[in-house]
Amino acid sequence: MIGHILFLLIVVPMRAIYGAKRLDIYDDQILEDLKNRSFIIVSNHILPKSRFLRAISMPYDAYLLRRMFLKHDIKVTAFTSIDSLQRPRSKLQGFWMHSMKEPLMKGLVVSLDLIPLNRRVHDNATQRDLRQRLDKGGIAVGIFPEGTMFTSFSTTRKLHAGMGVYAKRYDLPVLPVYLHAYNTSQPMFIRVGQLIAADTQKDEIVKLVRTQWNTLAAMGAQSDDSVADGSLGDESRSDSQPAVPVTASKKSTPNSKVA
Repeated sequence: MIGHILFLLIVVPMRAIYGAKRLDIYDDQILEDLKNRSFIIVSNHILPKSRFLRAISMPYDAYLLRRMFLKHDIKVTAFTSIDSLQRPRSKLQGFWMHSMKEPLMKGLVVSLDLIPLNRRVHDNATQRDLRQRLDKGGIAVGIFPEGTMFTSFSTTRKLHAGMGVYAKRYDLPVLPVYLHAYNTSQPMFIRVGQLIAADTQKDEIVKLVRTQWNTLAAMGAQSDDSVADGSLGDESRSDSQPAVPVTASKKSTPNSKVA
């Protein structure tokens, strides 16, 4: 109930304000072949520069990905953390974090048809929720392997291996996508990478995702001056980094748009 109230008070107005913003999509032809299939989406995890979006802790990147995939008739859910990895400094703060904030966040996440994830404990309910969704078939599951949200992209940031674990456990291929929406006042776009087979070793999946992200982000920088002006962060891609072929072409015009 609380989650649905928060949905009406926070999420609906947010969508009215930001939902109509144009989102360019590059190289999404592969999605036509993924209809009615289950797979994992791995995306960079965005902390928007908008203070409004930060204040409501809205999983804005999951919302944008859902917009894009629904255009191709692909249903999307995503793991969304409801916990804080910060240690409470007092009993009162601990009570607020674990007994108040986390239940509120869980209600909001469930109201958005996302999968609540508590990173501090092993939650059997989360695994059952995922299994039930996969048993129905034809759903994409979003994972953000950076583990937390960031205001810029990094080519060297640690990526958690959970995407590889889930790919092996549920026999799901992995599709890397790069989302450029750190600053909603600038042009936003998504670039789609190349599908990684489910039988790929989990450590290799992590390496391939990183390489594809770096390639897709660099391609975005070539086609969007706002990225080249600093949205990629302080780290730049080294020429010595290996590149993996991606299905994306280096053309600078999007295949489609979501308004």
